[in-house]
Amino acid sequence: YETGAVSLWKRVAYFFMLPNLIFQLFPIVDYKTFVRGYYPRPAAVINRNGLHWIGVGVVHLLAYRVIYHYGLPRADEINNLLDLAQYLVFNYALILRLSGIFHICAGLLGLFGFDLPRTFDNYFLASSFSDLWRRINVYWRGFVMKLFYFPLYFRFKGLGRPGIFITVILVFGANFFLHAYQWFWIRGTIQVTQTDIIFWSVLGV
Repeated sequence: YETGAVSLWKRVAYFFMLPNLIFQLFPIVDYKTFVRGYYPRPAAVINRNGLHWIGVGVVHLLAYRVIYHYGLPRADEINNLLDLAQYLVFNYALILRLSGIFHICAGLLGLFGFDLPRTFDNYFLASSFSDLWRRINVYWRGFVMKLFYFPLYFRFKGLGRPGIFITVILVFGANFFLHAYQWFWIRGTIQVTQTDIIFWSVLGV
C-alpha cells in the first residue's frame, strides 16, 4: 500500500532494525510511521528524545526487578483479601518489563533519527478497560486495529451492536492466537493453557 517514493535504505532499515537483533520481544512498528518519522525534527531533538526513552525504559526495568523479587507474593502465600489484592496488583505491575524493553527499543531507534511515538502511555492511570486498551502497548493496538478490527467491523457493521460484539471477540481471538504464536517463535513449543484461554476470554468479553 506504499504510495510515495521511499528509498531502498529506508526499507532495509525497517526490515533490519538494529534493536530487533538484541531483544526477543520487540514492538510492532508501523511502516508508514517509521518512514515518515525519519528526521522530521532537528537531529539533536530526536536524539535527546531517544535518550529520554532509553532512560525511562531502564527505570521501568529496575522497578520490575524490585517488584518481582521483593513485592510479588507467591500464590501459596495468599491467606486473606489483602494478600490477594497485593498479588493481583503486583502481577499487573509486571507489565513494566515489557514497557521497559519497548521504551529502550524506541529510544535506540531515536538515536538513529527515527522519531517514533511512545510505545506505552501511562497505563497505570487507565480509568477503564477501553482506556487501558488505548494506553497499553500502543503499537500492538494500532497493528490489531488496522489488520483485524476495522476490516471485521465494516464486515459486520450491518448487524448493529451484535456486530461490534462479534468483531471484538474475533479480535481478541486473533490476539490469543498471535500471542501463542509469539510464544512458539521464542520458545519453540506451542503452549495453550487454561489460564491463557480464561485471560483472553474475560478480557475480550
